[in-house]
Amino acid sequence: VRAQQAALTATLLSLLTPPTLGSTTPTVKPGRPARAIIARIFLLLFKRAETKGLYDLGQALLKGLAGTDGKGAPEREKEWRVACGWCLGEIWTVHGNQVRLTAG
Repeated sequence: VRAQQAALTATLLSLLTPPTLGSTTPTVKPGRPARAIIARIFLLLFKRAETKGLYDLGQALLKGLAGTDGKGAPEREKEWRVACGWCLGEIWTVHGNQVRLTAG
């Protein structure tokens, strides 16, 4: 699991963050079932593998929660922002004592 942890984390993060404005790759908005499954995978991953990446994951989720400043971006990114917030809350519930994040 440790050998694939970084790749799996990056792949799951790509499902939680919105595509860029010029991107042509098709995306699926992360609804309630998807964000619950992704959060459970993150929790199992950090339970079984190293927890070194928790800080980086938390920072990436905070960045996704903040969104971008593009025209119409807050409405366009609503589902992704909710998914980032949900996963961040689930991770903090279990591993909150191991990581301290700074917004900004």
